[in-house]
Parts: sequence; C-alpha cells; structure tokens
Amino acid sequence: MAALITVQILFGLHYPAAREIVTAIHPQAWTGLRVAGAALVVLPLFVILRAPWPKGGREWGSLLALSVFGVFINQWAFAEGIARSTSTHGVIIMALIPLISLLLAVSAKQERFTFHKAVSVLIGLTGMMVLLHADEILLGNTSAFMKTRDGETAKRFLDTVLAGDLMMVANATSYSVFLVLSKHLTKTMSPLTMTMGLYVWGALLVVPIVAMPTLADVNITGLSLTHTLIAIFIILGPTFATYFLNIFCLKRLPTSLVSIFIYLQVLVAASFGILFQGDVVDWRVGVAALLVLGGLSLRIVRSRDPVPAHGGMVAAGERAG
Repeated sequence: MAALITVQILFGLHYPAAREIVTAIHPQAWTGLRVAGAALVVLPLFVILRAPWPKGGREWGSLLALSVFGVFINQWAFAEGIARSTSTHGVIIMALIPLISLLLAVSAKQERFTFHKAVSVLIGLTGMMVLLHADEILLGNTSAFMKTRDGETAKRFLDTVLAGDLMMVANATSYSVFLVLSKHLTKTMSPLTMTMGLYVWGALLVVPIVAMPTLADVNITGLSLTHTLIAIFIILGPTFATYFLNIFCLKRLPTSLVSIFIYLQVLVAASFGILFQGDVVDWRVGVAALLVLGGLSLRIVRSRDPVPAHGGMVAAGERAG
C-alpha cells in the first residue's frame, strides 16, 4: 500500500514538474533528455542484476514496436501537451487511459464488452468532449478554443490550450495501445528486460528524430538549481522508479485496487496546479472531471472480469508520459 501511494504521488507531481521544466528546456529537447536519462539509469541496473537479454530479433522487434507507442509518441506528446495546457487538464485526460485501454482490449478480443463497460466509456468520453470544447466547436464559436493558458487569444491554433489537450489525448491513446500490445510480452519477459529494451529503443528513436533539432540550444550548465533538481526528479521518479513500484504493487494487490488509487494521482496533480501554478477550475473542468472519474468508477466498481496477477491493466495505476 505504501508503494502504491508513492506511485500515485510521484505521477501526480509529474504534471506540475513537467510543466515547469518545459519553461526552461524546449519540450522536444526535454523529451530526448528524459528518455536518454532513463536509459542511462536502467542499463547499469540491468547489467548489475544480470537480467536476461531479449531473445532474438522477434523480441527486439516487439520491444521496438512497443517503444514507438509507450515511449516515442507517448512522452513526446505529453511534453508538448503540458507545455500548452495545464496540470488539471492533463490529469483529467490521463484518467481516460483505463477507458481507452478497455476499448482497445475489446477490439483485440482480450475483454468482453458488457453494458456497464459501454456506459462507463460513454460517460468518460462525454466528459472529454466537454473539456475539449466540443459544444463550442459544433456551434462554430472559434474564439472559445483559441485561448492560451494565460487567457490570451492565440495567433495560431498550435499555441492554444485545446491544442495541448489534443496532444495529451494522443499521449493517453498511444500509451493505451502500448498496454494492450505489451500484454503478451509481460508473460515471457521480465519487467527489467522490458524496461531496458523500451528505453534503449526509445533513446535511439527520440534523440535523433525528436530532440536533435533543439538539443543544441540547451544550456545544461545554465539551468537553475531548481530546474536541475526537477529534471533529476522526473528521470528518477516518474520515469523510472514508478515502473518498478507498480510491478511490485501489481504482484501483491488486486488490479482493481491499484486502479482505484488513480484518484490520488488526480487529487495531487490538480491541487498542486491550482494552489501553486494558477490553474483555473471553471464549470467545464469540473463537469469533465466528474464525468471522466464517474466513468472510471463505474468501470472499476462494476467490473466482474478476472483480475490478472500483473500486466494488462497497468494503465489504471499508471500515467502515460
């Protein structure tokens, strides 16, 4: 239980921490530094603990495919999204991961689609449409979703809160795809081996493709002590330690119990953003939060699916990004 609480606190703190670090480092450069940093942490640990290497080209290829969704798209979209949106919006969107994973798992015939599951997804997606100003878009009121995080009118859509929210929807969706695709590998590969493969492939993809154009502009020695400590915290905590703590929890606790604790993550991130970063909670944010978390509650409380020992439903206890 202590490890589970720690996971949610670390993930909850990641939203405001990431929002702060991208003010000092370009989101693309930070994504590269974060992934490369995690790879440099996990590789020595992998060697010291003598974890088994992936077997042959098939397992390395599977890890490459998983890394595209779980690291490359996931972490790039999160960094770009949080740079434009808010911690409160981000954590509400991430709470959709269990519902998106459900839709994908049903499509992959890993789960059955029941009436209460359909209702839970419908409620959650309705909340997301409220947050994304779907009503304003349908009415043609473009000024409503051309606002920046500071309340100014943006000159281009890419700089708006809505653009950031859509990037984090892409983040949540890519991580959900990763979870569904990774389910079979968790049965044959150790968590440390999977983590090593994901971050090695991730670094090889993210650094040259995403980060390289902006890395030259990063002045590491010029970072303030605060930003340096935040960067270290994100790499060691939300990027690396939480994975192992989640596996530790999922081996000892029912997945449904792990899922419920996402509420703590939402509380931590939203409270920190409101109290210290000036996030505004208007009616739209409130309604979206109630609907998304209501749909998640229905998914957790009413579910009668068998509970796996680990893997598969990690999404509800984790955050994408």
